[in-house]
Amino acid sequence: MESRTVLKNAAGLKLLVGLVQFLPPRAAYPLIQVLAWLNLTLRRKHPRVRAMFTNQWVLHQGQIGPKELKELVRKTFANRLRAQYDFYHHLNNPQELMEMVIFSPKIQELIDLAQTSSRGVMLVGLHLGNFDLLGWALAQQIPDMQVISVANPSTSYRVENEVRRRIGLDITPASFEALVKASKRLKSGGVVVTANDRPFEDFKNPLNFCGKPAHLPTVHVRLALKAQVPMVVVAAFRQADKYYLEASDLIQPVPDENHDHEIIFNAERVLEITADFIRKAPDQWNMYYPIWPDAVTKIL
Repeated sequence: MESRTVLKNAAGLKLLVGLVQFLPPRAAYPLIQVLAWLNLTLRRKHPRVRAMFTNQWVLHQGQIGPKELKELVRKTFANRLRAQYDFYHHLNNPQELMEMVIFSPKIQELIDLAQTSSRGVMLVGLHLGNFDLLGWALAQQIPDMQVISVANPSTSYRVENEVRRRIGLDITPASFEALVKASKRLKSGGVVVTANDRPFEDFKNPLNFCGKPAHLPTVHVRLALKAQVPMVVVAAFRQADKYYLEASDLIQPVPDENHDHEIIFNAERVLEITADFIRKAPDQWNMYYPIWPDAVTKIL
């Protein structure tokens, strides 16, 4: 959970998860609003809070006032805490978890494809809505999905990964071995998942994201091109007390003799769809790392 910024050790995180499972919604939901307000008020200069302001400012192309931006960031913190609470509170009751999920027609098409086709699928997730619940729900329908997570995870991040493994996800921190495994899985008709909205320089050229250059992952594009499989952007949007699971159309990778052009073109196609997803619910986009570090807003 993102509370690892406060509780940096694994024991503290496990205790927090345990408390969340026993705290009823009528007490948790008001508390979440208070915690979101305190986080914004008391930690305004924290790098992650500043990153939230900057990322949202760029997403809105600078056309957002200070008051509106502050409220948007507060709602984003609250929505992330709500998503985490909903997931961990019901984690030990699969029936209750599933009752919170609504499968869109496109998600159902994706599940049918993964279950019946011999062709692999590269899923591209993003830090939007309830991505833990998304992973759980898909894992119930698509067995043995491989998730490429951040390399060298922190202790608390490893605790989260333990939970994700228990719900049926094959969590593999990014490495050469993980990529080889992912490539083989895709070629054999399996499903691999990774995110594309967390800053990471694995490609020398910046990519256009929301109208500005950004250094973002391209591993999903490389894997899809090598295995010749489609990519699909997926997310879980909160709608009242439910989470609506959505998927994009299949994005077929387009080869190019110029390798750099090939990566840029396909990565930016996926990023354009990613941005469209985020704009559907900007107050549910939880990116705590600065995607555009040179775009620090004057509002801060």
